[in-house]
Amino acid sequence: KYLRKYSISEILLFLFLAIFPFEKHAAVFVLYALVLSVIITGSYLNFKQNIKENKVLLVLASIYLLYFLRILLQGESTFDLEQKLSLLVFPLTLLYSNINFTKNYLSAKIIYLFSSVASIVCCFLIALYNYSLSDNVSYFFYDKLSFFIHVGYYAMFLCLAMAIALDLFLFSDFSRRRKNIFLISAIILAVGVLFLSAKASLFAMILIFFLFGFRFVQKTKQWKKALLFFLLIIFFGILAYFFL
Repeated sequence: KYLRKYSISEILLFLFLAIFPFEKHAAVFVLYALVLSVIITGSYLNFKQNIKENKVLLVLASIYLLYFLRILLQGESTFDLEQKLSLLVFPLTLLYSNINFTKNYLSAKIIYLFSSVASIVCCFLIALYNYSLSDNVSYFFYDKLSFFIHVGYYAMFLCLAMAIALDLFLFSDFSRRRKNIFLISAIILAVGVLFLSAKASLFAMILIFFLFGFRFVQKTKQWKKALLFFLLIIFFGILAYFFL
């Protein structure tokens, strides 16, 4: 009864978001099924309407054209364009689909958020198990901690999930109890990014904190809370630098 509220494309999109933080190969097969369902159920009318409401997806598709232009300018004879093809296919698929973005945006974010939290918790449990067998603390860091996906990509995926958690904690209309769950999720993800220690993701996490802090101050004018928040970030950042 619950699933009947959603189209097959919407269900496959949710499934993709749930699987992706755990197993990229299985997620790709779900993505193929999603594209196939969109081809069958989508329409040009959907495409026109979605372009009006979601122009940012066209911006994402244009990134692929920049990649193509770079290859042309470099004069490479072998085009490895399929490596980045998802930059073009995924946005255009969503634009052509019958997915109701307004209705499903929040659900999609929450599914991806909690799947990411479950993923990093599993990574820590696997690291703890390996540590118990070997007494080797390196299982808690960098690529040995990233059990499911390449560490550089995985850490950035967690940064995205952390941004979602902070957004829901600071700016949503949920109850205090649910907001606390989002805050705990953000902390777990931040700890995961710290232990993964990929430089780009550490920079991204700092940037996320400052952007959300600025937005929070701009909206609420609560300067003291924001200052305390930034001091805590700096304090834990220094601890992480010296001890991790």
